[in-house]
Amino acid sequence: MSPVRLIVAPFFFLFLLLLAPCSPHARISSLQTEEIAVFFDSGAEKAAYDVLEAYPAVREEISLLLGQKVGFRPEVRLVKGGETFRKLAGSDRVAAFAIPGKNLIVLDISRAYESPFSLEPLLSHELCHLLLYHAAGKRDLPRWFDEGVCQWASGGFAELAAGDAGGSLAKAVASGTLIPLHRLETFPQEESALLLAYGESRSIVEYIAGEFGARSIREILAHLRAGHSLDEAFRRALSLSPAGLEEKWQGSLKRRYTWFSYASSHLLTFLFFLAALATLCGFMRMLKRKRDYRDEEQEDVPDRE
Repeated sequence: MSPVRLIVAPFFFLFLLLLAPCSPHARISSLQTEEIAVFFDSGAEKAAYDVLEAYPAVREEISLLLGQKVGFRPEVRLVKGGETFRKLAGSDRVAAFAIPGKNLIVLDISRAYESPFSLEPLLSHELCHLLLYHAAGKRDLPRWFDEGVCQWASGGFAELAAGDAGGSLAKAVASGTLIPLHRLETFPQEESALLLAYGESRSIVEYIAGEFGARSIREILAHLRAGHSLDEAFRRALSLSPAGLEEKWQGSLKRRYTWFSYASSHLLTFLFFLAALATLCGFMRMLKRKRDYRDEEQEDVPDRE
């Protein structure tokens, strides 16, 4: 790692980073090397050093997975949530987001250390967004592909804190309510649809890697770097159009997720319900027996005159 420079920057300088402090007298510190710059408010020094320490390994891993060197210097802004962060992130469930055109990663450190999040996967996920932007010739990619690759590259990790995306996907397959990929150029805002969008994005990229090998992801990106459209990159790397890939992917999901398999995945819940129902029925039978027994005793007692 290059030598670290600790810099105290005035308010107006980091206003360009979109998340400057509310107070005009506030000052923001930074830790900078030749590879990365981390900007943070007072009290976030530990998190800043954690980012600085984690970055070299994260950068190396993402570069190897995507076959693309990080030829830019990312800037990481550490914040503690807030309304501005929520509006920019687009959801109160998001713990980080990237602005590729500015090589900027914004991390909410009030959540980055809390389950289900973890600092290193968050950093890896957001760095992947920046790298994909550069790999595509500084073009915006369809959100499903961008988000799917970043989840795949960060070990299935998403910046979204939500429910079970896999369960949401299984339910959508079983009920025939998958969102078509052409509608996932951008993601929906409604929570259940957003969760499904993340699940679908991860699933289709994992399908590509599983069916064609991880190398196919790198080949797609290589064709994008060469200036080809995503459709053409898919045809060259996979011998399939995105529409053809979607059809095959959905077919694999239908074989994998049927109503029976969906029910099987919730078998434990169902068994607990049956056990509770059996317990209740047993309790009711016991009460009935007691009541019948008392009635029989009263009938057996002789009348006394």
